[in-house]
Amino acid sequence: MRLSKPKRRWVRPARPAVYGAPRVGGALIDEQLPRYDFRDAFQVVIIASADVVYDAVKRLDLPALTTLGAFEPIAERPGGGELVLGAIGSPWRSDCGPVRFATSDFAAFTMPGFAKIAWSWIVKPLGSGQSLLVVEWRMQLTDEEARAAFGRFWPGVADGVRRLARTALARVKHDCEQAAMAPVRHDDE
Repeated sequence: MRLSKPKRRWVRPARPAVYGAPRVGGALIDEQLPRYDFRDAFQVVIIASADVVYDAVKRLDLPALTTLGAFEPIAERPGGGELVLGAIGSPWRSDCGPVRFATSDFAAFTMPGFAKIAWSWIVKPLGSGQSLLVVEWRMQLTDEEARAAFGRFWPGVADGVRRLARTALARVKHDCEQAAMAPVRHDDE
């Protein structure tokens, strides 16, 4: 009697647990956008050192992940751990072209009819080779007309924005943990 090998079944990988985050507010996002009209945050625990996680965040093509597409680095903690990207625009308008700005002008921008968006990536070491990655975005609208327009616009895009954040966190988690499981290559082999 010949025994056959059991057939391997493809198993879909589990989705990483990405949770809503409490207000964590890193020092840098608080400097750039201390007051805001809208905010959301998500977090995930990653089995990798904080340095590895921060490097993975820096390798993400973050501007390509957004429809506004104009996020620029506006603040970064020396030595890593926190990165804040910023964008200025009117995403509720079909001609929402981003506003070009000098990094130093982001916090002071007040022209009516716009939204200032800060997107913070914070990596905190947890010990035992684990890190907490928190993504927080804040939006400040520059006047009442912008607040009203965004209030009508937000319900239609809120789920997509949240999905974007969760997808980015899941991508970083996957990349970091896959890299940690990869065999180490030695040059003398």
